[in-house]
Amino acid sequence: MNNTIFILTEGEQGSLRKVSREALGLGRTIAGETGGEVLAVVFGQDRDQAEEALGYGADAVLCLTRHDADRVSGEELALCLEKAVEQYRPGLIISGASSRGREMCARLAAGIKAPLAQDVSACVFQEAALKVSRPMYGGRVVAHLTLKGSPNILSIRPNAFLEPSLKEDRTGEIWSLDLEAQKPRLKVLDKIPQQDRADIAEAEIIVAGGYGAGEEGFRSLQILADKLQGAVGASRSAVDAGWRPVQDQVGQTGKVVSPKLYLACGISGAIQHVTGISTAKTVVAVNKDPQAPIFAKADLGLVGDLHQIVPLLTKML
Repeated sequence: MNNTIFILTEGEQGSLRKVSREALGLGRTIAGETGGEVLAVVFGQDRDQAEEALGYGADAVLCLTRHDADRVSGEELALCLEKAVEQYRPGLIISGASSRGREMCARLAAGIKAPLAQDVSACVFQEAALKVSRPMYGGRVVAHLTLKGSPNILSIRPNAFLEPSLKEDRTGEIWSLDLEAQKPRLKVLDKIPQQDRADIAEAEIIVAGGYGAGEEGFRSLQILADKLQGAVGASRSAVDAGWRPVQDQVGQTGKVVSPKLYLACGISGAIQHVTGISTAKTVVAVNKDPQAPIFAKADLGLVGDLHQIVPLLTKML
C-alpha cells in the first residue's frame, strides 16, 4: 500500500467537523504503523480550516480550489477528487460517514474502481493489510473485512474513533490544486444553511422522541436535551408528523448515530429505528408499554409516561 493517506475533511461554521478530526486521528495512527504521511484534503480556500487540520495531525494539507466551491455537488466533488488521486496516488482514503462523505466515497470508489468500506466502526493495519469492521443488519452482526487494493477507501462512523488532541505547534505545508469545472448531471443552484442546532450524527448525547411523544412532548425533550448539552433526535413517524425536521431522523432511512447516551422516549423500537442506534454506548428507554421492542435494546428501561418522567428528570438535573 502506498504510504500516503488522504483524509477527506468537511467544515462546519469555519472549523473541521468532529468526525473529520476523528478521521485525522485514525490516519495518524495508521501512518505511525506504516511509516506513511497524512495529507488532509480541504475543499476550498479556508486557511483556518487548513491550519486546524495540521493541528490535528496532518503532515500537509491539500486545498482543492474552485471559483464556485460553494455550489459543487457530491458527484462533481468526486470527479475533482479523481484528479487529485491520480496526481498524488494515495494508498488509503478516509472520510467521515456523513451523508456527504458516504456519497463522495461511493462515487470515488466507482470512478477509480477501488475497494470501499462504509460506516466503519473499527480499523487496524495488520500483516500488511487493512482490516476493518462494520455493523450490519441493525447491529445483529459485525462484518470483518480485509481490503485489498490501492487506494483503499473508508468512511468512518462518527464517535467510533478517538479524537486527537490539538497541537499548538502546527508545522506542515499547505498546497493548492486548482481544479477545472466538471460536467455533472446534478447542478447545485443554492444552499440554505441549517438552523443553529447540534448535528445528531456527531452528538455524544441524544434525547430522541417517537410518535408517542406528541408535538408537546418534543418541547419537553428539547428542554432536557439543552440541559444535557445534547441533541434531539426523532423516529420516522415523528418526522412524518412534522414535529421535527428530517435531518433529526434516526434510523435506517435517517442517520446512523453512535452517542455515549441515547435516551429514547415514546419510541416503540421498530427494527428500522434500532438499526440507527446499534453502536450507541448506553440506551435508556422510556415507554408506557412494557412489551415495547425498544426495551430489548435498552440498557435501562423505565415503564411510565414520558410526559411525567421527562419534566421530572429535567427538574432533577
